[in-house]
Amino acid sequence: MKPETAIVGGIVATHAGVIPATLVIAGGSSRIPHLREALAERFGITVEPLNPFNRVQVGKGMSPDLIEELGSSVSIAVGLAARRAGDTR
Repeated sequence: MKPETAIVGGIVATHAGVIPATLVIAGGSSRIPHLREALAERFGITVEPLNPFNRVQVGKGMSPDLIEELGSSVSIAVGLAARRAGDTR
């Protein structure tokens, strides 16, 4: 079985036979204290917050702390902003 990454943000989807290597949490759930540690212990996999700015060049005026704080709240907006006309996915 190939390790995959699962993304959880209110809806959990499972695929038969796939064991995720990493669980990515997003939205308000990513801000719950100790949730990452509890999930990592429960499932035995790496758990990390979604960083929608991973592949985005951020202006020099944005502090890394602010970007980390905003990340869980703006992932949909960043994704939509990254789309191009005619994208269907």
